[in-house]
Amino acid sequence: MNHPSERIIKSQSYQYALFYLSRYPKTRKELEMKLLQKWFVYAEVLETLEVLEEQHIVDDAKFADSYIYSECVKKGKALIAIKQKLFQKGIAKDIVEDAIVHYTDDMQQWMAHKIIKDIENYKKRGLEWLAIIQKLMRKGYQLDQIKEAIALRDKWN
Repeated sequence: MNHPSERIIKSQSYQYALFYLSRYPKTRKELEMKLLQKWFVYAEVLETLEVLEEQHIVDDAKFADSYIYSECVKKGKALIAIKQKLFQKGIAKDIVEDAIVHYTDDMQQWMAHKIIKDIENYKKRGLEWLAIIQKLMRKGYQLDQIKEAIALRDKWN
């Protein structure tokens, strides 16, 4: 008799999941929702997800780590917005917090750089300091982060 994972690997839900994941990585929750939208049987979807996790094809911890690196460290986006996005994607709070720890120093540096860049762009448009700070806070940056970035900017100039 075949091992359950062999049966799942041959299933349509598994094959569709691989196709779907080939375009862009997804969280377990996102993939589960997509498979259910395609009318696959719930029990088979759960088995498929288990096999994909055993094979490390679906890994929420790796997804969170990669997403935080891409969005916060490389792009300098506000951490609070990225955390909310990860929660919406179904990643558990403890997984998100563990991923954040890896990049705390890098994130602060890149966020400061992004804030400074945004400040320069807003100043070119003739915005006042209060309006600039309000815009930055609407993007999800905290006042302390903005102050630190301004201090760095003043130090460099």
